Amino acid sequence: MKIDVITTKKEFEAIKEKWDALLANSSGSIFQTWEWQWVWWKHYAKDKKLFILVATEKDLIGIAPFYLSRSYYGLPIKVLSFLGTGPSDYGDFIVLPGKEEKFIKGLFKYLSTTNVDWDIVDLQQLLEDSPCINPLRASIKEGGLNGLELFQESSFALLLPSSRDELMGTLSKKFRYNLNYYPRRLFKQYKVDSYNLNDRADDITFGMNLFFDLHQKRWQKKKLPGLFWNKRYRDFHSDIAALFHKKGWLALYFLKLDDEMAASLYGFKYNNCFYYYLSGFDPRWERFSVGTFIVSEAIRDSITKKLSCFDFLRGTEEYKLKWGAASHSNMRFLLCKKDGYLKGAPLLSRPIMQFLSYETKFARKAKERLRRL
Repeated sequence: MKIDVITTKKEFEAIKEKWDALLANSSGSIFQTWEWQWVWWKHYAKDKKLFILVATEKDLIGIAPFYLSRSYYGLPIKVLSFLGTGPSDYGDFIVLPGKEEKFIKGLFKYLSTTNVDWDIVDLQQLLEDSPCINPLRASIKEGGLNGLELFQESSFALLLPSSRDELMGTLSKKFRYNLNYYPRRLFKQYKVDSYNLNDRADDITFGMNLFFDLHQKRWQKKKLPGLFWNKRYRDFHSDIAALFHKKGWLALYFLKLDDEMAASLYGFKYNNCFYYYLSGFDPRWERFSVGTFIVSEAIRDSITKKLSCFDFLRGTEEYKLKWGAASHSNMRFLLCKKDGYLKGAPLLSRPIMQFLSYETKFARKAKERLRRL
């Protein structure tokens, strides 16, 4: 197995076709697509260096989509992380099925024995059932690495049945009642228009701005800034939506009541799965459970289009359980060399990784508090 390193934007662009062809044959998600990571790099490259490791055996068998940062929370530590860390709900390697063990073992042998200047590998949001998890654990035990495995967050996914009626039969009596009651009220009192913008010829930029506004209104009512106060985050998703619209991957739902925008849902369709990323609604319509209505519409549409999974992604919100979604653990792995050095001094690997583990716990608790608001 040969490993090469991609460090330039030109090389990153050139691997596009091979990257997505490999992903199509692996278990990766929308967040491992070349398109998602390319746009992420466009917006988040500052103070970072591309460090994508590509493994071949005649043909491409694996990609470690890394970048290298020169500091971490102000500490002079060089950290290897997945491209997309932050906005991506899942991080992972991209590996040809059956080659996971060989790829992971070869990857960390390369990182441990060659002249690569890194201090810590920080692998975030790995799904517990990723085929790379067990080879990663084995590499930590067998290699010259210190490692910490941490629970990071829970994610939820619903396997979709063949019909909405079949799904309704699995839900609680109270939830089924609410799913019928609130739409009846809406259709009785208002002119209702529910649609997926991706199925229309409407302007995507205009649609995304409507979505941003609806998402922010809910948080403004709580006197909190919301996610899209950050211009870089907003610009990143504007570019993602435009690119995904061209690819047929965008899902942008709206609910209009008497020609007023009441709710919106932003997600993606990829590889037979729906990814529900974020939603928003005008608090004036909250009494009609418009948030639940728009999710119900997205699920109904996913079943109609014969998708197999509706992924609610990260977060422990109670409504996901009402839909019957199953919980999965997202893991974080922190690794460093046992005999590493930091600026000429012995690297205190365990204390540094322990500090990062505290950051994981703090971030999880902070997000849980926000979700309860």
